Amino acid sequence: APNVPSFRVGYGQALFTTGDLAEAEKQFGAALQMEPDSYEAKMGKAAVLLKSGRTQDALPTLADLQERFPDRAEVRFNRAIAMYQLGLYADAAAVLTTYLEEYPDDAEAWNALGVVKLGLGQPEQALEDLDRAISLAPNRGSYYFNRGNARRERAQLEQARDDYTRSIMHATDAAGAYLNRGEVHFLLGEKETACADLARACDMGLCERLERYRKAGHCKGDSL
Repeated sequence: APNVPSFRVGYGQALFTTGDLAEAEKQFGAALQMEPDSYEAKMGKAAVLLKSGRTQDALPTLADLQERFPDRAEVRFNRAIAMYQLGLYADAAAVLTTYLEEYPDDAEAWNALGVVKLGLGQPEQALEDLDRAISLAPNRGSYYFNRGNARRERAQLEQARDDYTRSIMHATDAAGAYLNRGEVHFLLGEKETACADLARACDMGLCERLERYRKAGHCKGDSL
């Protein structure tokens, strides 16, 4: 059904869920060509742009959706994500807090609020929000990664290490989790394990920290 907008939107949503953002964007774009005012297609496109860090590209679509659908939950949530990406942490926290008063079982929103509070320098409050997110969706690797970051900020190194491990368990391609766990291993004096984690992160494309540690003589290239 190549000419049915709803099919394109549904396919785009499925691709977005699996992380195939480029193909999802194509499907939402195709739907918008056929039905330019489709709320679902516009929201899907905005979500893709935000997920890929292209906030400036998402702003016109979000502004249009905000004007036309100011009470839609998805619109408010994605506006909060845009605010966070633009560095407006306090504004994002305010929108998410109001949103969660209406939708207290939205794990993704609790996770987002936790990340925002980390940006505000509030790791203790962030931990509470991330705990709530994990209680609602215990199989999301990114939630454990974010909680690991909060615990690291509070110098809870063993707990941070364990959360990064949980993140890897749920998402084995989580390069950032290997990277941060490697850093925590160094702080805990576990040099060999730290170098192995940094090497794994490098295999996934994040090599800067491994190279830094190699130059400092902490990780030997031929030993990894």
